[in-house]
Amino acid sequence: MVDYQRRVELIQDLWFETATTKIKATPDGRVSYCFRNLNLIDMYQSYSYVLADDYSKLAFLYADRSVCLHAKYGKHYTLWIPRMGRDMAYDCWSCHLLCVASSPGLYRMNLEQGQFLSSLNTQSLALNVVSLRLLLNLVTVVIPFVY
Repeated sequence: MVDYQRRVELIQDLWFETATTKIKATPDGRVSYCFRNLNLIDMYQSYSYVLADDYSKLAFLYADRSVCLHAKYGKHYTLWIPRMGRDMAYDCWSCHLLCVASSPGLYRMNLEQGQFLSSLNTQSLALNVVSLRLLLNLVTVVIPFVY
């Protein structure tokens, strides 16, 4: 049983158009995942985020503007954001999932209540990356560089 739990399986001859730049682990340190990955079932790029201390709750941000929430048993719920998403972050204290997109708004979804909150609008044309510092209660976004 111990050998089964510690095994590593490699998928050979799998080709990606883009490379992943970040590999993260779940907070309990048991599961590693790629920040940018390819959904092998639907075959389009997505971003993933672990919502729980283990891999039991996940959020996937797909290129078709959908955000899929998964639990241990599989797909739980799908919702759509107004513009194509670029990145997301999760605030575990307030249960807010934050998504940035090709728009000036930072989309906020309260996963506990199951509803969208008012978006935080910026003066930028688009947002690329969102980062969250829980200890400081600070949200940082990165805007694209314009010449």
